[in-house]
Amino acid sequence: MIVYTNTMLERPDPLRPLPTIPPDSRPRLPLATLTLRWFTRLVALIVGVTLLVLLFASRELPNGTEWLGVVFFPIGVALGMLLGLWRELLGGVLALFSLVTFYLVFILVGQSLPQGPYFAILSLPALLQIITGLLARRTRR
Repeated sequence: MIVYTNTMLERPDPLRPLPTIPPDSRPRLPLATLTLRWFTRLVALIVGVTLLVLLFASRELPNGTEWLGVVFFPIGVALGMLLGLWRELLGGVLALFSLVTFYLVFILVGQSLPQGPYFAILSLPALLQIITGLLARRTRR
C-alpha cells in the first residue's frame, strides 16, 4: 500500500535552480601529460621487470663488494620504477637516487666508472616519472 504525503505532492518551485552535481574535485590532466604518464608507466614497468628478471636469471653470484652495487642498481632502480607506477614522483626520485648511489659506490669501491651508458639509459623512465609527477602536481594546484 502506498501512502502519499504532502511533501510528495509538492511541485518544485520554478524560480529555484535545480540542484547540480558537484564537479569532480580533481582537475583533469591535459592530454599530453596523460599520454606521457601512460607511456612512462608502460616503459617503467617493462624496464623494472626486466631488471629484476636479469638479476634473478644471472648464474653468477656477486662477491662481497659487488652486492652493494647490486642493491642499488638493479634492485633499487627497479623497485623505484615499480613504485613509480602508483607514486610517480616518489618512485622516480628513489630510482634516480639508487642510480647515483650505484655510481658513487662503483667509483669508491671499483675506482672507475661503469663502462657504457647502459645503466643511465635503463634509468631514463625514472626521469620521465619525475617529470610526469611534477606536471601532475602543477595541474592539481
